[in-house]
Amino acid sequence: PATISLLQHRAENDTELFQKVLRAQGYYDASIDIQINQHVRPAVVTFKINMGPVYLFKAIEIHTAAKAENLNLPLPEKLGLRSGGAARSKDILNAQESLLKDIKNQGFPFPKIAERRVVVDHRERGVNVTFDVDPGPLGHFGTTTVEGLKSVKEQYVMDKVPWQKGEKFDASLLSKFHKRLVSTKLFSIVRIDYAKELDKNGLLPITVID
Repeated sequence: PATISLLQHRAENDTELFQKVLRAQGYYDASIDIQINQHVRPAVVTFKINMGPVYLFKAIEIHTAAKAENLNLPLPEKLGLRSGGAARSKDILNAQESLLKDIKNQGFPFPKIAERRVVVDHRERGVNVTFDVDPGPLGHFGTTTVEGLKSVKEQYVMDKVPWQKGEKFDASLLSKFHKRLVSTKLFSIVRIDYAKELDKNGLLPITVID
């Protein structure tokens, strides 16, 4: 920067990035002091960071925004969130991903987070997290079609499908099917997709691209 005041301004902007990183690690009371030594050339900027105490997870709640039969919501511990653990942003995001995956494995192919609330309690130095999830409709496996085959017979692929048409949807079976196909080493690329919505019979078409 051309002047010390511009250097100060740039350093102050950098403190916002430091604060963002610190909060992501659970340090919500961190303070940053900027010191600029302008008696040397080039000037030296020093950031002195007082991290303060790490905030901990307190209450962790999971609710459904819409009623869904045969849906068992996982415990927070299963998602990697534990009361008393450091309140890291990455753990919250990973828990959200695991929550949606768990619901997909229970037969709901289109779950979404209706709302995620993260409330920081500075007095208690804690963080409360609430997930409101909309599981969407219950689905069942529909017709499986195969595209892109050249040297492998379609029946060979179909014989490795680990579900039956009409069976309740389970996303983990898609992963199992993918591993079966990859393990044959007959395909350079394997992609398994499912439709963006259920058909009129409540079935979910599956497409395999080899």
